[in-house]
Amino acid sequence: MDAQGAIKAFAKIACAPLAQSLLTHEAMVLGQLSAVHLRSASLPTVLAIGEFRGATILVTDTVKDAGTRSPARLL
Repeated sequence: MDAQGAIKAFAKIACAPLAQSLLTHEAMVLGQLSAVHLRSASLPTVLAIGEFRGATILVTDTVKDAGTRSPARLL
């Protein structure tokens, strides 16, 4: 998140083996779909996929356009 409250990326962290394989699969599918150049869907771009201290971490962009803002506070 930047100083104005705009979310720059999302991170998913998985420690359990099943969740780790699901995150790896999600990254693979997003990569394959990005090559298709869909017109009817906006997909996040995979910024990083890897492991850190035994956990799998997937980082994607937010798919937001420049005019979309995040709320200043949570309800």
